[in-house]
Amino acid sequence: MRSFALLLLFFPMLSFAQKSYWQVEQTKPVIVTSLFFDALMQEFSSLDYLTYDPTTGSILYYDAYKRGLQPASFDSSKLSEKKEWEVTPKIADGKLKVLIYGNNNNIGFIVCKPAADNEPAFLEKVKASKMLVHHQLMEAVKEHPVVNLPKNNPENTDVEVNLGAYSLRLPRDKYFIVRTADSYQFLPKTGDRPESDFNLFDAGFNDNDSLSNRGFWPVAKEENLWLSIHPYYDWKTKEKGAGGYLLTNSVPVSGGYVSMATAQKESAEELLPLVPVFRSLKAEKKGISRDAYNFPGCNTEGVKQAAGALAITLPPAYRIREFHTGGSNFYSFGVMDSLIFSSDDPNSQYYPVEETDKNGNRSLELASGGIYALKKARFSTDIGKIAADFEKEGINILEQDDNGIFYRYHGSYYLLRYIRKGGTHYVYSMQFRTLQRCLSEFCRSRKIFL
Repeated sequence: MRSFALLLLFFPMLSFAQKSYWQVEQTKPVIVTSLFFDALMQEFSSLDYLTYDPTTGSILYYDAYKRGLQPASFDSSKLSEKKEWEVTPKIADGKLKVLIYGNNNNIGFIVCKPAADNEPAFLEKVKASKMLVHHQLMEAVKEHPVVNLPKNNPENTDVEVNLGAYSLRLPRDKYFIVRTADSYQFLPKTGDRPESDFNLFDAGFNDNDSLSNRGFWPVAKEENLWLSIHPYYDWKTKEKGAGGYLLTNSVPVSGGYVSMATAQKESAEELLPLVPVFRSLKAEKKGISRDAYNFPGCNTEGVKQAAGALAITLPPAYRIREFHTGGSNFYSFGVMDSLIFSSDDPNSQYYPVEETDKNGNRSLELASGGIYALKKARFSTDIGKIAADFEKEGINILEQDDNGIFYRYHGSYYLLRYIRKGGTHYVYSMQFRTLQRCLSEFCRSRKIFL
């Protein structure tokens, strides 16, 4: 909530006779049309302080909600939205008036009253202001109702998963574990919610130690397993409380720690079911592999079908049909700059693949896609190069194996498998509405090419 206020100040063009010390008295918006500008003006409070230093030509800002006594100083390159904000101070009638001018539609003043005659007295007031805010936040933590962390689920429905130097007990077949460059993400398989329930990552230190710097304070502890709240204090209404919850754990491993953290949630009840999972984090190499957890009981069987000269296996409910170009019928599918399938290319072919229900009918909820073929004998590639091209375009690859990738794009899930036979390149690409159904076909299709 306080981040907008840090974007205000830059070097003014004027200078005054001596360094002066100020306390924010009020903000006076003149014209406001931008939501950013409106939020910016509202962020300044009577608990905040400014100094103006003619020797450097800068204004320094002391935010009461930020820890420490280091002020913030920003020039025009630090301002948001890449706009040139004109900030002009003027002392008039014994007050400092800071004009903020974005354009003719966003104009306002910050009016400040004298705070002190010298720096030691000024810093004492800054400290007092920060202490007042800190005290109110700590009172919000103390007044929070007691939270009891639940015990582990007595039912033996969990499975131990090996994640390199550590292991974790997870509900059976609940998550799809994605390995990124610096962490593991745990995506629920059911529903169409792409957000990870929690992340697991390597850290050089106990990550719980950094929570206070982010405004979180624990209300329940079990060694390094913490449930923390983000307390708030509204300087206008004097109200205080908790604005979010976070569940974390940090376990020592060789050379540092492995840490777990959820996203911030609105209520503790949303996080309590994850406590047994977080509690199970161990610095031990044991359990099944990530692949075995992601794809339990994977069945690679299918029905033999043909797409031109390509023999493949597909699920029984999938059918291949011919695609006839001409009129309004056309296709274009780019895998990489040098591998583009198009109805404009006589060496390219497309075989639509559709999933049908038990009555042979199609619907938007079912999978769809196709098999693409292109004769291009002098060109060579592999699934690794294709994945690299996708990532260059900003598409996040969720999983990759010997001949395929699995990714999310514009709200849907996709799998893509590639093979070259002779001088012809083949791509099998399917779109799914849900993560779970895409995972099932991604696993089954590992041996799609006969």
